Amino acid sequence: MTKEKISNYIREISKQGKIVKKDELLKEPLSLEASKLEDILQEMSADEEFKDILKISEKDKEFFYSSEYVSDSYAELLVSLEEKNLVKTICEVVRRESKLYPRPTALNLFKLSPFKGTDEELEKTLEEIEKNKEYEDVKTVSATNGVIYLYSDLYMTKPHARGLCEWVEVEQFQNP
Repeated sequence: MTKEKISNYIREISKQGKIVKKDELLKEPLSLEASKLEDILQEMSADEEFKDILKISEKDKEFFYSSEYVSDSYAELLVSLEEKNLVKTICEVVRRESKLYPRPTALNLFKLSPFKGTDEELEKTLEEIEKNKEYEDVKTVSATNGVIYLYSDLYMTKPHARGLCEWVEVEQFQNP
């Protein structure tokens, strides 16, 4: 019964677009003992009934989610946000978007959930990105309406990034 309670709890949290910290399983409403929790999680990982319950380990922390409600990449993003490193998180997202699609990422995206960055935080983040050698591939480009986008020059050229952001922000609205 406890496996079902744990999985139901993780699924309910996942339905809300969130992940569950392992420590949360030790608190209300589950209130499990740490030693017992380890055994139960081990059993669950081997049971087909709980195959959607996945774990991400980051540093010394573990997080759980249901793949029925949260994608792997979104879960990884949420774990990254748990680290409270907005610069790193933004650069990871920009690199992923530049590589996979390829497309630049609007800076305004990071004002929305789950990022919820403020104008001041985003301005500071841009300054940190520019100063940090680790993120030297992450560049900015602006549309003619002033909207700022970010891209990784590992995966996109500046003209390509500028052309795409100009299309999204300006040109598509000029075409019937």
